[in-house]
Amino acid sequence: MTSGQRMRLFGESVYSSIKEFAQAVKMAPPNLQKYMNDEREPGSGILRRLYNIGCNINWLLTGNGNMFADNEIGRLLRPRVQGNTVGEPEQMYVTGSGGDGEAIFTLRIKVKGRRITVREIK
Repeated sequence: MTSGQRMRLFGESVYSSIKEFAQAVKMAPPNLQKYMNDEREPGSGILRRLYNIGCNINWLLTGNGNMFADNEIGRLLRPRVQGNTVGEPEQMYVTGSGGDGEAIFTLRIKVKGRRITVREIK
């Protein structure tokens, strides 16, 4: 499996559409399609954005490890996508910081059954 195929798998596992996935990584859907079709290799900017929305970059590039990052968002996504939604809230907010404590993004995470939607709201 290529990195583009893994990127597609992550996107399809977490988002309800390519458009929604593209919005999360702050790019136009046709540009995201180029990465998922292996027409482009992801650089540090897109890798950082993918990590920030819960994608394990090591898995994305090599296929080793779990699909989800070992960060707060990845830990929230992992059980939901794998079907463990019992007793968990339908909607939550996660805020990340740049290390100095200042919020740099806020994500709204909504769950319907096994489908999860992650949107950046700040």
